[in-house]
Amino acid sequence: MRTKTLILSALVGAAGLAAAVADPVYSLNAVGYINVTCTPGFTLLANQLNSTNATLGSLLPNAEDGSMFYKFMPNGSWSIYTYYGGYGWDPDPTTCSIQPGEGGFFLNPQTTNLVFTFVGEVPQGNLTNSLPSGLAIRSSIVPQAGTLDTALGFTNSIDGDMFYQWTNQNWSICTYYGGYGWDPVPVVKVGESFFYSTSQSTKWVRNFVIQ
Repeated sequence: MRTKTLILSALVGAAGLAAAVADPVYSLNAVGYINVTCTPGFTLLANQLNSTNATLGSLLPNAEDGSMFYKFMPNGSWSIYTYYGGYGWDPDPTTCSIQPGEGGFFLNPQTTNLVFTFVGEVPQGNLTNSLPSGLAIRSSIVPQAGTLDTALGFTNSIDGDMFYQWTNQNWSICTYYGGYGWDPVPVVKVGESFFYSTSQSTKWVRNFVIQ
């Protein structure tokens, strides 16, 4: 409950706004693309491709006036960036990166969807995503959809871990019970990030190769 309160209070009013990553289109080649649809309101999005420039200004160069991006920092604070039409992101968007395995809140101020296309190489090989003790925003490093534990290979959950997914104007919350498993089982979309809370740091390790 404390973690849920922290998230909800950090983004005042977020719970009343619509957000979803709606069926992204993607290509699993050595070089691929991901189309992420941001509905009006907040979306927890993820960039899951390696590129030469993974900064906010490069990944989201053509946002609408009034768009905002919130990156959750290790100290529990938010770095907040605002897009001004005809000018760009402020503060300097080169100070914000969205690497595969990370994520953040995007605010779409419009009444229609915004679609962003991420282009780059699909991560392959031995991949490690570090999850700190406490609360963090994370995503699958590779652009795959499915259950967190089986399809996406995160098997280091411990008793009491919490998974927070922003969907359909509200939070969907999953709890891990040691000896039993997830209730309910988290299912993650391509191009989607989520909040994860754990009492001890751990690693999400995968060996991923395109067949």
